[in-house]
Amino acid sequence: MFLFLASGIGFNAWERRDKPEHRRYAGLYAVISGLMVAVGIVFLTALRGWSHMVLVLEIVEIALFAAFWVAQTVEHWGQDHLPAV
Repeated sequence: MFLFLASGIGFNAWERRDKPEHRRYAGLYAVISGLMVAVGIVFLTALRGWSHMVLVLEIVEIALFAAFWVAQTVEHWGQDHLPAV
């Protein structure tokens, strides 16, 4: 599940890479996506035998996703996304 979330965040970064007003968010989203993948790899390989590995991995992944969510909320704050009728 977290791999799909990381790829979705990466797609958001890719969409914003050429828009100057959103470039800082593109970089932030790319970092968050990369961290989600890297943390997953480290935990699933290096910390495999640790009894609390899954719990801590899920906490870290959820915290990274929350950081993305907050950043995206700030990015879109005040924008009207409702279609005109």
